Amino acid sequence: MNKASYLRPARPVCRIALESIRPNPRQPRRTFPEEMIAELADSIRQYGLLSPLTVRRLPHDEFELIAGERRLRALRLLNERFVDVIILNAPCADAALIALIENLQREQLNVFEEAEAYRQILDEFGIKQETLAQRLGKSPSAIANRLRLLKLPLHIRTRLAENALTERHARALLSLENPKAQESALNEAIARKMNVRELEDHIAKMKKPRENARLKMLIRDHRLYVNAVLHTVKDLKSAGISASAKVIEKEDTVDVIVTLPRIPAR
Repeated sequence: MNKASYLRPARPVCRIALESIRPNPRQPRRTFPEEMIAELADSIRQYGLLSPLTVRRLPHDEFELIAGERRLRALRLLNERFVDVIILNAPCADAALIALIENLQREQLNVFEEAEAYRQILDEFGIKQETLAQRLGKSPSAIANRLRLLKLPLHIRTRLAENALTERHARALLSLENPKAQESALNEAIARKMNVRELEDHIAKMKKPRENARLKMLIRDHRLYVNAVLHTVKDLKSAGISASAKVIEKEDTVDVIVTLPRIPAR
C-alpha cells in the first residue's frame, strides 16, 4: 500500500460510538491541562465539532485514535455518545507519524514531547533518523538535536517545560554533565528569569572554579612532573648519554636542573 492510499479516507466522514475509540498508545502530547479541555468543551457545546477525529480501524468494531486527543477528551467531558471521524487505512508506524505530524501542526508540542515521540517511533519501528527526518520534512540534524535533549533528566525537562524555557536553555544545561549542577543552574535561571545568554554566562562561571581547582591540584602535586624528568634522565643514561639531574626545593619553587653533554655541530 503506497503512502497516498492510506492518507485518503477509506470512506467519507462517518459517525461512530465514542466508547468504541481506544486511546493512541503513541500519543506525543503528555500533558492535557484540565482548563484547556474545559475551554474546548465549551466551544464544542456552542459551535459543534468543527473537525472530525482521525482514527484507524481495529478488530471487533473498535477504533484507535490517530489525531484529536484533546477533542476526544472534550467530547467525553460533554458525555457525548457519538462522534464524526475519518477512518484511515494506516499501519501502526504510519499512524504514529500521522499523529506526530498532526500534533506538530496543530497542538504545539513542547520540544521534549516532540523528542520523546521521535525516540518512540525510532525505537518501536526501527526507522532510521534520516528516514524520519525525510518523512517529517525536517533535517537530520534537527532530529538529532531534539533527541539530544532527552539526555537531560526527566524532572529537569519537566521544569523547563513548566517554566516556558526554550530549547536553547535546555542545550545550555546539557553542557553541564552533573545532574545536580544542571538543577542548580536551572534554579538560578528560573529564579532570576535568565535569558539564554545569561544562563550560558552563569554556567561558564560555574565551570571555571572546577577547572581552576583541577589545574591547581595538578600543579600542587609537583612530584609527578619531577619524577617524569628524572625518568627521562635515567633513560638517557641507559642509552649511553652522560646526563644528570639535580632537584632543588625552594620555598616557592622546585628547580630541576638537567645537565647534558654538548654535542658538537657537524
